[in-house]
Amino acid sequence: MKKPKIAKTRNNFDFIDDNIMNSQTFYDYLDRFRKICLSMFERINLPQSMNARWLEQTLYEDGIATLFKDEQYGFINTRCTSNGTINMYGLPNKLHCYSFDLHRNKILYTGLTNSILNDDDYLNAVKYSDVI
Repeated sequence: MKKPKIAKTRNNFDFIDDNIMNSQTFYDYLDRFRKICLSMFERINLPQSMNARWLEQTLYEDGIATLFKDEQYGFINTRCTSNGTINMYGLPNKLHCYSFDLHRNKILYTGLTNSILNDDDYLNAVKYSDVI
């Protein structure tokens, strides 16, 4: 004798309910861990033009951030992507620094070249692994 179709449908609803509950639990823990990561470190002696919350959020989401002196804003921290060739240590020679209304291309100083850079060209990249 075949099982009634109602019982099969009820089992599907149980599976869907469990799946929804698992997803909600996962995103709840993910949000809690995100809040812990963003509030774990305290930045001291940052210039007034830098935002510590934005720096932490950028490091959490992208794993890399740039700190440089801009002629318009002063010392700032932004998101960045590699731009240019990769050297023998796997570092790019240029970075594209960007934010909501800012786009700059900067040379990344690695110490491998003998050329002397201007203060405007100098850029420090902060990786999340270097911070921890």
